[in-house]
Amino acid sequence: MFSDQYSVYDEERNELEKSPYAFTKYIERKCYSATQEYEDKKEIVQLRLKLPENLHTLRLSHFLRKLELLGNILILTAPNLQYLDISYFNANWFPIIQFNGSNNLRFINFSGTTLSTFFLSSMPELVNTTNVQMKYTRLGHTFQRCPTALEFIPSVEVLDISNNNIWFLPENVFVNNSEIQNLSISYNLLYDIPKAVLSLPNLQLLDIRHNFIQSINETVRKWLEQQNLKNRNTFQLFLKGNRLRCMCDTLEFVKWITKTNISLDEPKGDYLCTLKDGTVMTIPEVMQKYHELFIDCNSGHWLRIGIALLVSFVVLTIPVALVVNFRWQLAYWIYRRFRLVIEERMKLKSKYDIYISYGDQSLHWTINTLIHKLENSWKMITCLDDRDILGGDICSDAIAESISNSRNVIFVIDDSFQDRIWGKFEIQRAKYEKYAGNLQHIIIIKKHNITVQDFPSELRQIWDDVIFIEWWDNDDSVGWDRLRIALFQKVL
Repeated sequence: MFSDQYSVYDEERNELEKSPYAFTKYIERKCYSATQEYEDKKEIVQLRLKLPENLHTLRLSHFLRKLELLGNILILTAPNLQYLDISYFNANWFPIIQFNGSNNLRFINFSGTTLSTFFLSSMPELVNTTNVQMKYTRLGHTFQRCPTALEFIPSVEVLDISNNNIWFLPENVFVNNSEIQNLSISYNLLYDIPKAVLSLPNLQLLDIRHNFIQSINETVRKWLEQQNLKNRNTFQLFLKGNRLRCMCDTLEFVKWITKTNISLDEPKGDYLCTLKDGTVMTIPEVMQKYHELFIDCNSGHWLRIGIALLVSFVVLTIPVALVVNFRWQLAYWIYRRFRLVIEERMKLKSKYDIYISYGDQSLHWTINTLIHKLENSWKMITCLDDRDILGGDICSDAIAESISNSRNVIFVIDDSFQDRIWGKFEIQRAKYEKYAGNLQHIIIIKKHNITVQDFPSELRQIWDDVIFIEWWDNDDSVGWDRLRIALFQKVL
């Protein structure tokens, strides 16, 4: 009997329900928009329940008659009430609970009662309540509409929200419940330990039995280990009744179960585990057959390594092949691009790349082969005394100036070079410019069958400072390669 006029057992409709209908609107202020309304054509009824001042425990559980309490207010007057059990209350809409003055509730049980978001958002803040039972209250549906539905119990330390068809928990569901130490979310529909749990710094016991947990990811495992260290190896984790998997992708989790110091509800991690082929074994049995069951797990790892090595080989090989095949073109490009830098470093402003001196027997080869290659293919500027030195100047001065304005000097030596009028002078001048640091290379190309003993004595005196190339025929590929190396080795 709630009041003199409102009986839960009287079969007759009381006078209050027969009163004229009054149109009333209720707007939920936290979890609904301003347009969300609850309408009921009844007057608001205040159900006052005045209790003895020294009353410690009150049970209002398992009411059998279905009540229509939408919008009604249950006012409790009990200053010393600490234990309130209103579980399994058969009502479509549970009344709004208010307290006449402050409340000292330590324990409250809402289990088995359909808690609407309207009811939860209308609850007064239970600042002293540390133990809350909320089983079978359809919280899985409530959290979808109101993620912060638990903010009215900020001091709760023991929270049981099992059997609520919860398939996910919002990340901010415990934003106002940082004091939770024991949390039970067993007998729900969770596939992973929710991230919301990681926001509970004081958690000491986590009960996730009889969900659909298949493994625990690395982030959660590290957090659990940290909590265990914080609580001096007293942290408890209950996993029994989940669908744990023992496969390659959960291998680290399986190892962790057998090594962790966390207190488990199955000693030594003796949980049932499903293998890839559907076989069910305990985790200790799986670890005994570890090498047999997980022999193929690293194949994918080595496959990825092989693919990475193959890609790296292709990526590195193509540039190397291009550099090797086009090394001379690259060398010449670098040579031309950085020639000014080299000249500045050597304090030179050269007019010619090469000054060429040759004997009469090599005239045809020099003009038609050597000069053609240097100027047309390698794009170098050459100087020949017969072609590039203008008449009217003193010949010795003109030759000296031409050699001074060249980066390299090539002597094409044959049997007729001894008869060259200015040959010895050119050798002496090249020697001077080389020692003065104005000349990069002196290159000797030996043609025909002349021996080294028949070389001009001036060349033999500077033998250690020259690059010698023995040329066998007009199309000597080895000779061309050695000449390129000699001309570009400063660049390379």
